[in-house]
Amino acid sequence: MSFTSGSLLLDKGDVLLALTDGVTEASRELGGEEFGLERAAQCLKRSGGAETVVHTLNEAVAAFLAGGSLRDDLTVLCARCLG
Repeated sequence: MSFTSGSLLLDKGDVLLALTDGVTEASRELGGEEFGLERAAQCLKRSGGAETVVHTLNEAVAAFLAGGSLRDDLTVLCARCLG
């Protein structure tokens, strides 16, 4: 595998959300629909702060799977820049 590195300048109040493909590729048993990046982004928008994003995403993926099981890891990192 090859990796690239870079830098990112965050301003006060910015949120950094990093997640594995286990979140976006979580799929329902019937139909194979994936949770997707858009649903993950909506969880970020609905959450009041960085401390609730992980909880909100976890609940949203569980509800989306409707009792099904994950086929991959579910890893989420969220940080808010305090300035």
